[in-house]
Amino acid sequence: MGGLAFERVLIDGVPAYAGNHHGRVVAGLTFRVGTADEPALDRGTTALLAELAVIDIDGVAFDVGATLTSFVVSGEADAVADALAAVCRALPAFDDDDLVQLADTILDVPSDIPSLQTTMLGLRFGAQSYGMAAIAPFGLLRIDGDGARAWAARFFTRGNAALWSSGPLAPDIELPLPNGDRVVPPPRVEAECALPAWCPNSWLGSVFRDAVDCSIVAAGSDATTVALRAFAAEMRERLHDSDLAGSEAQLEATIWAPELTHIALTLPTRAHGNDGIECILGTIDDFTDLGPDPDELADAIEEIRVSCTDARNAHVVAELLADDELRTGRPRTLDELLESVGNVTAAEVAAVFDEMRNEIMVAVPSDAEIVDARFALLERATGFALDGTRYRRAKVTGTPDDDARLIVGPDGVAYVRADEVLTVCFDDCVAAVIYPTREITLVDIDGTIIEGAESDWHDGALAFATIEAALPPEITLVARRSFGTSEPVEPRSEIAQSAEPIRSDSL
Repeated sequence: MGGLAFERVLIDGVPAYAGNHHGRVVAGLTFRVGTADEPALDRGTTALLAELAVIDIDGVAFDVGATLTSFVVSGEADAVADALAAVCRALPAFDDDDLVQLADTILDVPSDIPSLQTTMLGLRFGAQSYGMAAIAPFGLLRIDGDGARAWAARFFTRGNAALWSSGPLAPDIELPLPNGDRVVPPPRVEAECALPAWCPNSWLGSVFRDAVDCSIVAAGSDATTVALRAFAAEMRERLHDSDLAGSEAQLEATIWAPELTHIALTLPTRAHGNDGIECILGTIDDFTDLGPDPDELADAIEEIRVSCTDARNAHVVAELLADDELRTGRPRTLDELLESVGNVTAAEVAAVFDEMRNEIMVAVPSDAEIVDARFALLERATGFALDGTRYRRAKVTGTPDDDARLIVGPDGVAYVRADEVLTVCFDDCVAAVIYPTREITLVDIDGTIIEGAESDWHDGALAFATIEAALPPEITLVARRSFGTSEPVEPRSEIAQSAEPIRSDSL
């Protein structure tokens, strides 16, 4: 195996994968927790605790993904050991005032526009589990020491952690974590929209993006790993023989759970959008219908073997082995991993591509479209007007918004105007946030968001009192403050609605 080897040991009850790379090491401590574990009203808690844990520790970076949170540091083995031990001590030992102060600091930073991939995940999964990255950090609006410690006690434990390192660990390394059990990754949830599907990328908030972007879901298996290697190789060949010669696809695959891998694919098209679509979908169709030929399969497997035995990738492979144990609950050596990859068959790879074809979501540039009866066209959501009391605008602006109506009934809330209807049913509401400024945010499980202020509507106080009385307590948050300011602010004068949520209807 080219001299690269890994030892699995237990350190304070935490499984650790250490490579044999000499010199400075790259090491990390990973926990099985991420944004997919956060209910809507706890959104942002994991990242807040991670940032608070490293704020006074030099050289430690953290990353919060959908199902894994990692703390990474590089340097001499002794310094790395000290830094990771300091993270372990800091995670449950924060000061309550520091916690709230950091939460307020984050809340006061202007929010970034969600990435196109984040928006696509919100469309795919709605306001639940793997779509949670598209939701605002509501958890920071109610965070307190007791709640944060309960979160840390559940997830930041030795039973829910794994250590990895490119080289030998310091002999006296310690990981002073509390006891706890591994938390199984969230199950794969059904998509909130019909798939496969496509839409112009401008519908997702992209002003101009000369690229084809894909969000693809497949199993979290070794066959998927092999399939993606074959996919990348075939794409390179097709691009070389097309008007897109010189373009390079960016493909990022992340295993979230044993049954779930997410593939984010971006292909710059340089005003050849239809060629990009043909390259991507043609590759998937060919592998689905014909499977890889023996040489393609062998080449993909060999690429994985070479990558996993290259000493320069020691830290990457160590992290891969640690993450695999965290997700599945079972240890696996590098030899076992490579043996499993080597046993992947052409039929298994074809099955992966069949799933990818059925689960793909494509955003295309303005010069392209998908004409394929199998694909649904993602369209702006059309809600429905509920039975209830209708409230009209409190102020006349001379714009079409003057005709908007807020309908509050026993089953939910609808915002209605000439070209748009947004609906949140109380039974499907996953978060209702009430701010000190008498504003409210309602989030439906499908991702629809309605926001507004009492002062926006005639008899707004009555409308909001009716909404508050109907909301289930378990999904209602009376926020300690608003976004964007640590002090109370005057009520807004306009209603804000979701960034045009999208649904899909078959062509």
